[in-house]
Amino acid sequence: VAEVAAVGGGAGLAVAAGGFLAAGVGVALVGALGLRWPARLPVLQEALAHIPQAIRGLPGAEEGFNIHEVGGALLWVVPVALALWVWALGGRGLRPLPRLGAVLALTAALGSTLGVLILTQSRGSWAGFAVGLWAMLLVQGWLGLLAGLLLLALAGGTVAYLGLEGLREWAVRLAGPAFVPMGVGGRVEIWSRALYGMADFPFTGMGMNMFRRVAPVLYPLFGSPPDQDIAHAHNEFLQAALDLGVPGLVAFLALVLGAGWVLLRALRRERGFRRALAVGLWGGLVAHAAFGMVDAVALGAKPGFLFWALLALAGGVETPQIHRGHREI
Repeated sequence: VAEVAAVGGGAGLAVAAGGFLAAGVGVALVGALGLRWPARLPVLQEALAHIPQAIRGLPGAEEGFNIHEVGGALLWVVPVALALWVWALGGRGLRPLPRLGAVLALTAALGSTLGVLILTQSRGSWAGFAVGLWAMLLVQGWLGLLAGLLLLALAGGTVAYLGLEGLREWAVRLAGPAFVPMGVGGRVEIWSRALYGMADFPFTGMGMNMFRRVAPVLYPLFGSPPDQDIAHAHNEFLQAALDLGVPGLVAFLALVLGAGWVLLRALRRERGFRRALAVGLWGGLVAHAAFGMVDAVALGAKPGFLFWALLALAGGVETPQIHRGHREI
């Protein structure tokens, strides 16, 4: 993607971004046809009843796709679609006809990806999306930074005033008991088993996707039935260490933090389409990182290719600079 951006300029980067969004729409549509829809929010059940469950019986997902995996993967895409949609509505630097085409295409991409994200009813994905929107607001100049800090103070004050139990009761009244988790005890137990695994396999890890097979034998869970499939560590960073060892975790963190640094640098330097794309990529990176604190899209999972595509776009979002006869990308 960086090479396409260098050779094709803004047009090459736009093509790459369009391909990324098209892939995200594909994940959303395939996910919608194969998800195990939960019965959490009554207001969504009528809409879900009209979606055909066309994809079933795939190895590892015989009863359908996991809502958290699909929702977490879409977090890489939805902020990008949103940022580019807002930019296209502004229309700066676009002629009327290309602008109309961009707005229509981005509206379709945003509507399909955001719609499926909402329908998943994945609490972690929704929370991650909220954090991603907040992160996008923070990079919108001084007013955005001030608004973001005020929202953070408001959220902190609300939690301090209501308390965790009061906040849960308010959420139950708003969304119903099926949507509100009873507690974090189950995840804490899984995280403790993941830490045991990191201690026992520090250099090589267990191998890709092996936690679900090793944990029941070496680190059984007391709070879950023995036949329950615990697919991952419910924390993306712990899962990276379990799959690849501590060196793999360090490499994974370097990729995420390096991409974040490149995007923040681009946000200071770029304008127009490139800045809008950087804002969306930044929001997607932060949103998924927040989601990854309580859930995971494992590195070997099929929707995980979107993560690598996001990193590639982050590498190509800055305008190539020419210095002393060579190009720096």
